[in-house]
Amino acid sequence: MAKLLLVSSDSQSCHLLQQALEQDGYDVVTTHRGDEGLLAAISALPDLILIDMAMAGVNGWQMIEILKTAKATKHCPVIAMADSAIGGPQLLRAGFDTYVRKPLSFRHLCQRIKLLLTILSTEAELRPHRSPPGTPSKLQEIFPSQPQAGTPRVVYVDDAPTQDQPGVEMIQRAGYGCVRISDSLQDLSQLLELQPQLIFIDLAMPIINSYELCKQIRRLPEFAVTPLVIVLDNDNIVDRVRARIAGASGFIHRPVQAQEVLQVLIKYLYRFSMGL
Repeated sequence: MAKLLLVSSDSQSCHLLQQALEQDGYDVVTTHRGDEGLLAAISALPDLILIDMAMAGVNGWQMIEILKTAKATKHCPVIAMADSAIGGPQLLRAGFDTYVRKPLSFRHLCQRIKLLLTILSTEAELRPHRSPPGTPSKLQEIFPSQPQAGTPRVVYVDDAPTQDQPGVEMIQRAGYGCVRISDSLQDLSQLLELQPQLIFIDLAMPIINSYELCKQIRRLPEFAVTPLVIVLDNDNIVDRVRARIAGASGFIHRPVQAQEVLQVLIKYLYRFSMGL
């Protein structure tokens, strides 16, 4: 059974299309946001992806650029669901394998899906069935081992020498230059020198109060709008409220998970990476 990933912000239409595709014999995973769709493309490992171009946040244009650039997803067929205002050649140049017009013709959509899956199956038969030793996993492929030159700089602030090393490594595998600051007394001077585009701050630092550090960073004109992400030990509403008041932009939780880190990078750094 082929697995499809359906990404659409129209929850009602998405549900109806999911039911129809499942009745046609497909296993369908759905998301209603572009950033969630990118995460599902990694975790669900679909055989084909359907993207509604009318997406808020990370839209269809941004999704296809990421999907076709990442090694883990660049060979996965992607179908755009678009209205007539978007030209077909424009969609194909962006990287979509094909497109269908809205309002959707289910018969037409199924024909496109079956055609692309047939091509995919034929290509798979021509490739070796077993990967050679040392072949990277899907997650390893989308997280390159070395940061790319000219990518945004990320700073990870914490006092413990080894506590959040996995978080730093995940950021670096995602292709971003990440600098760790473990001397919290020198945080502000180092931040001014590094000029990061994203800052992670450990909430439980013994030497300096993390809330006060957030306030100090926000007082600097250079970091008035820089995303500050707090690393929480647990999902405590009091910690969240205090962090928001201090100027935090978002949160992740310990133990740090790769999907949470990827979601933060997509949310705060994608537009910077694309020069938008």
